[in-house]
Amino acid sequence: MIVEDGNTVYDSRDNCNAIIETEKNELISGCKNTIIPNSVITIGDYAFERCSGLTLITIPNSVTSIGSSVFSGCCGLTTMIVEDGNTVYDSRDNCNAIIKTESNELINGCKNTIIPNSVTSIGGRAFSGCSGLTSITIPNSVTSIGNYAFSGCSGLTSITIPNSVTSIGNYAFSYCSGLTEVVSLISEPLPINVWYGVNTNEIPLYVPVGTKELYEATEGWNVFANIIERGISVAGDDGGVDFANNPDIDQDTDLNGNVVGNIFYNISDGNGEYSSAEGCIILRKTTSDEQVDNMVGLDLFGEDVKNNYTGIIFMVQQGSGTVKVNAETTGNMTLKVKVGHGQPVEMVFSGKLEVTVPYAVSEPSYVYIYGGEKPTANARGTTANTSTDNVLKIYGIEWSKQDISTIMNPVCEKEFISTPVYNLNGQLIKKGNDNSNLPRGIYIVNGKKVVVK
Repeated sequence: MIVEDGNTVYDSRDNCNAIIETEKNELISGCKNTIIPNSVITIGDYAFERCSGLTLITIPNSVTSIGSSVFSGCCGLTTMIVEDGNTVYDSRDNCNAIIKTESNELINGCKNTIIPNSVTSIGGRAFSGCSGLTSITIPNSVTSIGNYAFSGCSGLTSITIPNSVTSIGNYAFSYCSGLTEVVSLISEPLPINVWYGVNTNEIPLYVPVGTKELYEATEGWNVFANIIERGISVAGDDGGVDFANNPDIDQDTDLNGNVVGNIFYNISDGNGEYSSAEGCIILRKTTSDEQVDNMVGLDLFGEDVKNNYTGIIFMVQQGSGTVKVNAETTGNMTLKVKVGHGQPVEMVFSGKLEVTVPYAVSEPSYVYIYGGEKPTANARGTTANTSTDNVLKIYGIEWSKQDISTIMNPVCEKEFISTPVYNLNGQLIKKGNDNSNLPRGIYIVNGKKVVVK
């Protein structure tokens, strides 16, 4: 793109292959070979619209204003970079997107975008016409999705909307004709108008357990002919599973991201298996606490969970209770149990042992049972243990709920000076050597709530 010398209104300075309004320093039209000059302040509406040949764009630090639908229909765009020093926009975490720094709003994305966990909203038309986009993970930090945000993303085959989303703009997913499923993790759906051009008569809508009737009664969601509840149902007050005597599980049961009974198993080939000979679940891969934390708000059946978590998950009801795990560890493996938003309790032992983890939660909560590495191990995080000696074997699980009104017993700290003490999140506070210096508060001791005065 060339503007001849002498034009008094427009120019294509610095051989930029673009048309710039001279007085305003506004780029009004670009092409696949455009290099935005550092003197440009504004990128106008629709400046690169439908430029399918554009593969890379760099936003200089001089740009302080980006218009609407600037990259709409740029299906070949793979790389988006905002130069360091820009005071208005950024492309944090190598996300291949343009984000408004102050508001954490993603305003433009491309087919290689990875939405950072710090993004709180997806702007209107952010991915509009990006037919090259085949998959996208919306993190649970996002609360709003703008008008036409993913309109025309015909390459998308699946979309998962996290429970954090409270607002979805009109036509946000219109003409996403390649969708084969929609997953909504929203527990209280609000009326929407987003699915125009999507075959809602054929593709399934997966919703949380217990919410199907809500979705069927809510405008915009009830356009789906096939609404299916998917997830983990809350366990009863008391229950459990003995893997040596469980008719629901055998050597041929698919435990790779599936629910059996009311327990979710995520054990892929090579990371573990069920052993009928030993009567246990065997885990050969560890999961980091950070990866468990990052699962909040994600679809349990999505690839992010399948790829980053190896273990068992179930749900307990609101209140207080205990989780018992009959397990065995060898090598560098440890047993980890996390309830709700509390810190995980780590059991470091060798051999077979039944451990009891007390909990107190204010809402139905997930219980995560997984393997960790002993603190003395050199590596941390998720690793594929190559030695067959590094395993966690789970022989059985039990859970029981207690009446909160009967376990609030005022006691003196001297009464449990040699007993392990946990906080209300299930985090071990004292191992039992000396609990005489506990501050005032409420703790869990031997599965009961106690008050230290």
